[in-house]
This record gives sequence, structure tokens and C-alpha cells, in this order.
Amino acid sequence: MTELNRRTTLQALGALLGAGVTGAGLSTLSDVAAAETAISGYPMYAYDSQNTWHAAGEAAPDTDAMVRWSVDTPEAAPYAPAIVDGVAYVVHEVTTSHTDRTLYLSAIDLASQSTAWSKEIGNSGSKYTPIVHEDRVIVVGVASGEQVFIENEVAAFSRSDGAELWRYESDAKYSSVGTLADGQVFFKLIGVDGHRSAFVALDTEDGSETWRVAGPSPRENEHGNLSDGEPDAPAVTDGTVYFTDQQRILAISTDDGSEVWRDDRGTPLSVSPVVGDGLVYLTVGRRVVAYDSADGTPIWARDVTNHRGVSQPTVANGTVYVRDGYNTFWAIDAATGEYRWERQYDTHPGGDTWDQMAISGFYSTIVAADSKLFALAQLNNGEYHLFTFDTETGDVLNVLPARPNSTYISNPIVADGRLYLTGGGSVYEFGAPPESLAWRFDTKAAHASPLADSTQLTVTADADGRLYGLDPETGEQEWEFIAQGSLQFGPASEQGTVFVADRDVLYAVDRATGVEQWRFSPERPLDTDVAVADGTVFVGTKYRHPWSKLYALDAADGSVKWDFSGKTCPGLEGFAAGPVIGGPFVIFNDTNGRLWAVERQTGTLGWSERGPRLESLEADDTTVLAGSQTQNEDPRTNLVAYDIDGIERWSKTLSHGREDENTYVDSIVSTDNAVFVTAGNDDAIGNDIDNHRLYRLSPTDGAVEWEHNTRPSPHSNHVGLGELAVAGDSIYVGTDEWRLHKYDANSGELLTRYELEGDAVSAPTVTDGTVLVGTDLGTAFAFMRDS
Repeated sequence: MTELNRRTTLQALGALLGAGVTGAGLSTLSDVAAAETAISGYPMYAYDSQNTWHAAGEAAPDTDAMVRWSVDTPEAAPYAPAIVDGVAYVVHEVTTSHTDRTLYLSAIDLASQSTAWSKEIGNSGSKYTPIVHEDRVIVVGVASGEQVFIENEVAAFSRSDGAELWRYESDAKYSSVGTLADGQVFFKLIGVDGHRSAFVALDTEDGSETWRVAGPSPRENEHGNLSDGEPDAPAVTDGTVYFTDQQRILAISTDDGSEVWRDDRGTPLSVSPVVGDGLVYLTVGRRVVAYDSADGTPIWARDVTNHRGVSQPTVANGTVYVRDGYNTFWAIDAATGEYRWERQYDTHPGGDTWDQMAISGFYSTIVAADSKLFALAQLNNGEYHLFTFDTETGDVLNVLPARPNSTYISNPIVADGRLYLTGGGSVYEFGAPPESLAWRFDTKAAHASPLADSTQLTVTADADGRLYGLDPETGEQEWEFIAQGSLQFGPASEQGTVFVADRDVLYAVDRATGVEQWRFSPERPLDTDVAVADGTVFVGTKYRHPWSKLYALDAADGSVKWDFSGKTCPGLEGFAAGPVIGGPFVIFNDTNGRLWAVERQTGTLGWSERGPRLESLEADDTTVLAGSQTQNEDPRTNLVAYDIDGIERWSKTLSHGREDENTYVDSIVSTDNAVFVTAGNDDAIGNDIDNHRLYRLSPTDGAVEWEHNTRPSPHSNHVGLGELAVAGDSIYVGTDEWRLHKYDANSGELLTRYELEGDAVSAPTVTDGTVLVGTDLGTAFAFMRDS
């Protein structure tokens, strides 16, 4: 039975029209309260009331797009934000326990990447894409009061400051995604009177019900239980709203909720309907089906896969685009159902085999903009990638790594020539390379490690054993050297020669030409990084006593000057850290935890000190700094400073985890007036928790002068820090969130975040004007230091 309420019309609130701005970069309400027909960008789920996923009129980013910037939200949001007039409206949640949650709506100014305002709107929610309509943002699927997880409310908030305008409450368990059309919000309530559904239309002015229609009786699911249905978004066009409900599609009048037609498919439906050009499109099992939108007459049906599950259709320019979960994409004529093209992508262009697509379910969809299609895929290694396809041919135009740590990752959103993703608790903007990027160099292999000076830059590509010589100003390749195996150690350089090593061979390569000068092949596999000083190269070999050996080689010709081994010095078993150069010594730590200082000129033992196995080791002319880890509740120190002759100067216990967690010192850099340290946590069985902090310590006594917590609250994302570099008053360190951070060395303040593609795998290299870093996905980035 249809319940029809009187639809009221309210005048705009004069006080709101004069409201100011909360946060930088936003306009006044009178500027942003444009007519509904003038709103562009991404104002609601699927772009429009027809659910087409077609960014009509939006310019797609170029194929050389990369991440320009990102803004963090406290926790991940599985749905993309609404983006209108340069502002992103994001629904996100903060969780302190399973039942203690807070739901927020935040407005992020995209020009300044700052949060204009953030409002608490409930205690939990479905985190659907909000709806932007005129002067307000409407959020469907909110829980408040004591109703945790009963996400059955709809609320409207002012775009200018987040003030609540109205709230609608229902008696359901939760609601579907909402769709805006003709001044109304349409959605489905799920779990009404047990397992029934209801179809609802609300007036956007005051949130009153325009009409409410009881849904059909619930169906049993495959386990014999009554089904609540799925939270699919309705589609609206020409006075009719189309809902899917369990195994049916229903067409309902937008005026009064009366039924126009229905079709019972007999198959569970879990995707939203799409309408366009007089047809309604739906994926049913392995098929795409088209109905006459006026009376429900089936027009065509097309089988597209042998696998279970097809994405929600995307409809653009007379074509229906779908894909399954196994790497196959189809383009189908929207009018006739005839195939236009089919493409199966068995491998990623970089060589990895594709796995299932990124997100199963009704919101994992192809997005169309200009002549491009955008879709997410997940490779066998778990990484998400963003693919760009040609709409006419299905050819792959570009592949971009998506972001890490993404429990949820949204559909790509195209707006204003940019592309946006949410994932891992952040909003990312893809577009033209940022102004801070001087250049980038892609090795097409894993693990790039740059090394630079004023005249020459070298980059190793570990996975395929290549060493590249680049122009340090432009990043253009000048030469290439190919080793026998994967380059795992180095690069290090001195006097125009760069030294790198694979497992079996140490290479000396002319830094200007890339020509090999000499090579050294020890009896046993190499097992340490490469150190060089005063015409001598130091490197160690693998295996336990008596084969562990440190070699000192002449940098000019590779001849052995001396070796220091477990055979002649019992107790040396393997290498854990080093070698590093400290005063007259070459210093390293073995796997038993002993710290060794060997005379660089003669190879005789200077001193050794029993201690823990080290995580990090740093030395200069006067001091040796050794970083290890605490062991659960063991109060043992994890940072020790020695004088260059091996006398302990001070020791420190850095601990910032729970009692059942270990704290390990990961990276150390010392300057004349400070010691900088990164320290992280793992649990009792060694799982990395990534609760990293950056410390500045006094070089005199190890006193903490400041510390920066990368996870300032329990609701923030975990951030792992890599190796440090210090230049002047700036600290540079890579993170496991695909970023390079720049901190103020005097205060610990985070100054800049540079976006990367991959985790930083080497310490940043700083030149006069740039800072360089390499990633585990094989790209070297050079950023302007003053940006």
C-alpha cells in the first residue's frame, strides 16, 4: 500500500545564505549553492541519477598522470567522496572498539589540501558516497544514539560549515545507497518488520517522506534463510525510479510510489540498475540484460562470462561496458546487445599475472570519461593497480600502481581533469606531475637505489641487474651497465668509480661512462653492503664460521689488500649490520651480536664488544652508534653510543609500544649537534606493527630533545619509516605509505609530503637542489628541496 505524505516547500534560510567559511579555500555559501543542473564533478554515487558511471563533460587526466597529493582521514572509507566545486565531502569513521565508533562528515578543499570542516554525524554508518544538492550534503545510512550498526537514518548538512539541517529516522536495519533526482532522495530501507524492504522518497528541503512503499515479501537465500536484500542504488529517469530487490527489478513512479512494472528474475541481484536512452540495464549472474524502461519488456540479453559475477554496467556514448572478476572486459552496443570488443588481460604489462579485480561487489565498476575507461585490478602479489583503457578498442593506455595499506579502495573518480581514489584512510589526487617533481626515472624493475653528486647520478635496478647513469639535472639516461645477477648491494662511490654487487660478484664501474673497470668474485656469496674510503673497498661474504670473511680491496684494481675472517678470528659468524667507516676502523656487527672494529689499513682487530644483534649501525670519526631492539618486557637498551675506541659513552632505551611489543631502532644518522633515529614496533612473534617515531637525541648523553609520533592517535593510520638523510635543517625519510617525508630538524615538525609510487628502499640522497629516493617498484624520484 502506498503511503503518500504532503510534500512541503521551504524557503531558503537567510541566515545560512550569509554564512562564512570554516577553513581555507572554500567559497561562501552563496558561491557554492549553485542550481542542481549546474553541479558538475561527482555529486553522488555513480555520477548521476541514472547510475551510468559516465563522467560526462569531465576531462580525463592524461596517461602520464601520477599522484599529486593526498589528504588523510582517520580511517578508511570504502566509497569515494562526493566532489563538487573543488571540495571533496568524505564520510569516514573512527573506531575505538567494536561497539564504540564515531562517524564524521568532512569537507576537504582540494586546492589547498586542507580540511575545511569536519562534523560528527553519528556513531557508525555505511560510509556511502554523500549526495551534494544545492547548498547541502545529504548522507544516507547513518546510525546515531544507541543504535550502533542500525544504519537507517538520512541526514542533511550545510555545505558551508557542516551544520545539520534535518535528519530522517526509520524503523529498518539499514539503508541502500541514495539517489538524487527532481528534488528528492530515493533509497531502499532494508530489514523493515524483520526482513522486509521498503522504498522511500524524501524531500531534500526538510527530509519529510514524499512517499513510502512496502517492498515484496522476502525470499529465502541459498541457505534457506530469509534475505534482507542488497544495498543497491536505485536509478531514476523520466519520472520513474528503478529498484532491485532480492530477485526482482521494480519500476516505481517518482510522483506517488505506484508500481509501473516489475520483473522477477529468479536469480539474486546484487548490482544497481542503470538507465539510458529508453533502456534499463542490469547484470544478472553471468549476463547483461536490457529492458524497455517504459514497460519492462526484455529487449536483449548477452552472456559475457563463464565465471560467476559481472560488474555493474557502465553506460557511455551508446556502449555498455562490463567486466568480470577474472580480467576480462566487454564493450556491448547499448541498443542491440552486439559485442563491440572483448579483451582478456592475462598479464600485467610489467610481467605479473593478474588476480581477481580489486573489489568484488556492486561498487567495483568501470568509469568512463572522455575517450578513456578507468578500472582497478589486483595482482597476485596483492597490489592494486589503476588501469586506463581506450573506449573504442579496449587497448591498455596506462597502468599506475594504486595506493598501499588499502583495506578498502574506492572506484576511481574523474573530476576537473583529475582522478581521485580513496584507500588506506586517505584521499589521493592523480593528475599531471606535481610542481615539486624535478624528474622521475622508471627502471621497469624492482628496487631502484639512487646515488648522486654534483656531476653524476647512478641508479641501480636490483631485480634485473642493471646500473644506470643519469644526468642529475634532467634524469635522462646516459649509459647502462648490466651485471650477471640481481644487484643487491650498493651503490657506493669514490673518485669517479661506482661499486655495486650481486650475490657473486662485486663490480667497479666508471661513473662517467658506465664501463666496467674490474670485478671481484670471492669464494663464497657476498652478504653485506659495500663501503668505500680512502681508496679501499670493503665487503663481506656469507656463511657461518669459518667462512664469514670481510675483504679490503684496492679501489683502483680490485686486488685484495687483506681479509678478516672467522677462520683467523674465532667468533665471527655472519654479518648482521655494516660495514661502516668510523675513524681509522671499518666496523660491523655479526649474527651473534658482537660488534667488531678492524683497522682499515692493516686488517688487524682494533676492538670488539659483545652485545645484541643490531638493526642499524652508524659511525663517524669520533662515535659509533649501534641500534638494536628490546625483547618484549626485557629492559635492555636498544641504542648505544661508543667512543671510536670502543668505550661506551651512553646508552638509551627507546620504547613506545605496549609491554608485549618490541621496539627496534631502524635507522640512525648523526650530525655535529644531534643524533636522529627512527624506531618502530613489532609484537612478541615479530609481526611489524609500524608504529614508528622519529627522535632527535643529544649526542652528548642521548637525551631525547624531541620526538615525532607518526601515529598521533589510536585512530590514525600506521606509518612505517625507512632510512634517514639529514641536510642542513631538514630531515628526509621514506615511508611505507609510498611517501617521502620532510621534517624540520630543529622542531620535528612535518613540513612536506612527497608522493611516491612504491615504498622507499634506500636512504634519500640530497644534492644542492634536489632530494632523490628510489622505490621497491623500480622508480627513482627527484624532488625540488625548496618545494
